[in-house]
Amino acid sequence: MQTSTIFSIIKRSIIILLVFHFSQLFSQSHFQRGVKANFGMKTNLLSGLDSIGMDDWAQGSTGIGVIQNNGQPNTTLFPFTAHVKDRVAGKGDASVWTSTSKGADNPNTWTIGSGSSSGKTDLINVYAHARRDGQDSLWYFIAAERMVTNGATTVDFEFMRNGITISNSGVVHGLGTDSGRTAGTVVGPVINSGGNIDRPGDILIITEYGGNNVSTSLYMWTSNPPSGVTFEQGLNTAPFGWALINPPNNSIVAGQNSTAVQTGPWGTFQYSGGDSTNTLGALAFVEVGINMTKFGLDDYNTCTSVKQAIVRSRTSPSFTSNLADFAGPLQFSLNTCSQISVQKLEDFDESFSTTQDRGTKNWNLSLYRSSILPANLIGTVTSASMLGIFDTLPRGTYIAVEADTANWTHLGIIKTSKLYSDS
Repeated sequence: MQTSTIFSIIKRSIIILLVFHFSQLFSQSHFQRGVKANFGMKTNLLSGLDSIGMDDWAQGSTGIGVIQNNGQPNTTLFPFTAHVKDRVAGKGDASVWTSTSKGADNPNTWTIGSGSSSGKTDLINVYAHARRDGQDSLWYFIAAERMVTNGATTVDFEFMRNGITISNSGVVHGLGTDSGRTAGTVVGPVINSGGNIDRPGDILIITEYGGNNVSTSLYMWTSNPPSGVTFEQGLNTAPFGWALINPPNNSIVAGQNSTAVQTGPWGTFQYSGGDSTNTLGALAFVEVGINMTKFGLDDYNTCTSVKQAIVRSRTSPSFTSNLADFAGPLQFSLNTCSQISVQKLEDFDESFSTTQDRGTKNWNLSLYRSSILPANLIGTVTSASMLGIFDTLPRGTYIAVEADTANWTHLGIIKTSKLYSDS
C-alpha cells in the first residue's frame, strides 16, 4: 500500500491534502517447489535453510522469519503477514464445521463451533504472507499444517475482499453483497476449462496434498462466466459461484515436506494423540506461492484487496465434499489498489513553516486520472473541504484540481509517499 500526502498552500492560506495508499491466482495442475522474492518455498520453515540469507516463516540461522518466536507476525518488517495456531479437534478446538457445509455454499449458511475432525483434516498452524520480488511482482505465500498424515487432505485458502464475522454462537455472516462474498468478472479465452480475471473478486485456492504431488486450483467468485468455464455453485448462491481460472506460466510454486521438518518455536500438534512437538512429520506441511501480478491483480488497469483469509479442510477436492476443520480468519488487509483523498486546509498565519494554525476550508475540488479531460474525471465537490476517499483506483497518475485561487496566495506543496512515486 502506498501513502502520499500533498499540501497545496495559498495565501491566508490554503492547503490541498492528497493521501494516496498503494500496495500493490490456475487450473488443476501439479507445481514444483521454488524460491520467490527471497522467500523460501521448498517446504522448510526456517529462514536460511533454502539459501543463505533467505527469509521464511520462522527464524533460522540467516535471513528473517516473518513470524516472531512468540508466534506473532513481524508486522513491523512485514506488514502483510498473518498466522493462526488452531487447537486439536475434540481437545479445545472451537472452530470446526458444525453444519453440513460445502466450499461453494453461501457463507451465511455456515455454522462453526466445538466438535471433532479426522486427524488428517485437523488443521494446526496456518500462515499467509505477501511481498514483492525484484521485478516488482507481488507474491502471495500461504501454508498449512495438519495433525495426521494418513492419506490426502484438501485445504482451501479463501481470500475475501470483505470477509466474514462469526457470532458467539458460531453463526457465520458473510460481509460481501454477492451471496455473502464479493464477485468479480471472468472473461475468455477459455483454456483447459478455465477463464481469465478481468475484474477481481474473492479468490479460492484449493490445494490437495499428502500423496505423490501437490495439486492446486484457483477459482474466483463471479456470475455468468464464459461458456466452457468450470463453474461451481452451492447452497443459496445463485447467480454466483466459483469459476475456474487458468494459470499464467510460472505463476505458481507449491510443495509438501517429503521428510520431517522443524516448525517454529510456537510448536505444533502431531500424530493421532495430538502430541505437542516442534517437528512436523513427512507430508504434514504444504505451502503455495502465487504471483498475483501475473494473474492481473496488480497491474496498471486492475487492482484488488484482501481483507481476510479463511482456511478450511476437507477429504476431497470435489466441491461436493463436506467441510471439516476451520482456521482463521487471518486478518491481512492487503490492498493492491490506490487510495486517494483530497482535502483543503486554510493556514491562518500565512506561514508554511507552522502547522498548528491550520483548519479545513470549503473549496471546489476535482480529481482526474492521467489528464484533465471530462472522460478522466474521478470525482468532484463544490464548496466542501474534502473530496471523498477513493480506494479502488489502479496505479497511475492522478491530478488534483482546485478552483481559481484569486485573492489567495499559493505558498507551496508538500507531498510524502511510500512504495511508489506520485504524480
